[in-house]
Amino acid sequence: AVVSTQSTGEDFGLKRHAMAVYNRATQDVLKEEQAEMFQIYINRATACFGVTHTRQIYEQALETLPDADARIFTQRFAELETKLGEIDRARSIYIHGSQFADPRHCSEYWKLWQGFEVSHGNEDTFREMLRIKRSVRDKYSTQSSFNVPPTTESVVATPADPMAAIQKDVQFVRGNNSGQSSVAQNPDEINLDDDEDDDEEEDDEGEGEEGDEKIVKQCIPDEVFGGLAEQANKDNDEDIIGA
Repeated sequence: AVVSTQSTGEDFGLKRHAMAVYNRATQDVLKEEQAEMFQIYINRATACFGVTHTRQIYEQALETLPDADARIFTQRFAELETKLGEIDRARSIYIHGSQFADPRHCSEYWKLWQGFEVSHGNEDTFREMLRIKRSVRDKYSTQSSFNVPPTTESVVATPADPMAAIQKDVQFVRGNNSGQSSVAQNPDEINLDDDEDDDEEEDDEGEGEEGDEKIVKQCIPDEVFGGLAEQANKDNDEDIIGA
């Protein structure tokens, strides 16, 4: 009996030491080998101490592994708790792992959770699962829209001052029109304004010349006035006599 107890203690001590070695190995291996090392660690812990001893290892794996591997270990951990009858613990694990599962690309995760709620949940828990699914989908959609770089087709250069650009274009068009009108001018076209100005200048010159001429008196024959001339002469004579 003493020998069997001693051997059992040695075996237990070796197992504890082996678990410590596996634990260090999960941190020392390469990133791409961590998931495999965690699974070996879980399998050995299950064989040595039972499935309940693996909970701490699963929790450590979810905190250490990248999202894709953490999602897989979340599914395994939730299935383990479901088998053990820990429904609330399993649901909490699904909720925690939802942050790693984009519904647009990880449909298997949400199918497992949906089946879990159908089998073990109720209407309220099922609705809560759908609400979380929508929230996670919106989060990943927002991140995708911010991370996508703009394409050259979608980039449209906008001027700093649109009104200045419009005024610049208008001035450019006016400049071209003025240049075209000067070039397209008909050399044979008669300028009526110039002719009117010339006529006005000639009229002014004619009036000036007439003003400079002396007024010349001429005698008009009496025959032109007829009887009016005789009557006027007679009135003049009477005025002279009366005077």
